[in-house]
Amino acid sequence: MDDHDDIRIRLVSCEKHIFIANRVTLAAISRFFRAALTSHFDEAQNCEIRFGHLNSSQLRSIVEYVETSQLSITAENDAEKVFEWADYLLIDELIESCVQTIIARLNQRNAIRIYRLAGLSFINNKL
Repeated sequence: MDDHDDIRIRLVSCEKHIFIANRVTLAAISRFFRAALTSHFDEAQNCEIRFGHLNSSQLRSIVEYVETSQLSITAENDAEKVFEWADYLLIDELIESCVQTIIARLNQRNAIRIYRLAGLSFINNKL
């Protein structure tokens, strides 16, 4: 067994793609992960967290952001989905990065979708 296995966790997308992340880094950047990984939840004891509705592209963006503080979004609507998950996972810095990306990509084709996204209670103050 590797000496670092106790600080690694597998994050599994809905397509069952596995991403390896550092527990300490996740807990430092996310109140969700901090609670899940430092409490009596199963995730604190196990080496895996499954995300049944988070696809590989979106989970990759989140993991890369956690590791590098750089947001890499390829698909147009991925910024919106990553935003929703960042809000769920309580990653404030990622929320801000997603908002900046969404605003920069605002156009006539996506304005109504962004308006609906802005209707969410948390987003009202951001968009």
